[in-house]
Amino acid sequence: MRKTYKIVPTGEPYQYTLFQNDEPILTANSSVVLTNMVNRIANTEKAIRQHGGEPIIETRIDGDIQIVTIDWEGGSKTEMRCVGLSVDAWLALEELAQATNSLAKTGKYAGQPSWRALIRRIADGELLLQPREPAGKK
Repeated sequence: MRKTYKIVPTGEPYQYTLFQNDEPILTANSSVVLTNMVNRIANTEKAIRQHGGEPIIETRIDGDIQIVTIDWEGGSKTEMRCVGLSVDAWLALEELAQATNSLAKTGKYAGQPSWRALIRRIADGELLLQPREPAGKK
């Protein structure tokens, strides 16, 4: 698998945009962007190692653009976590699973909407979330 980070100047003094896998995720001054990228790389490396993978991190400069690529194979271990949600929250997750066609692939409920499949698709970047605009703002 591969994850790529790029820091690209915006044209404004000391302003840069951070890209993750060619998607812009942050535009700010250089120190904020660099700190954010370093934290993301550290978190990615930690997660890969926790799941049994071995990351290969490569950094290069292409003109004014700094590029960091993280490659890894393996990492077959999974991590289970528990979260307590209200009944309404669970129903909302199940409705989102159905609305996004997030279906269980195996097991007793294979082919049926699954909140687990929904979360897996979000984590894999297959589904992108967009924040809701505050009420009254249009």
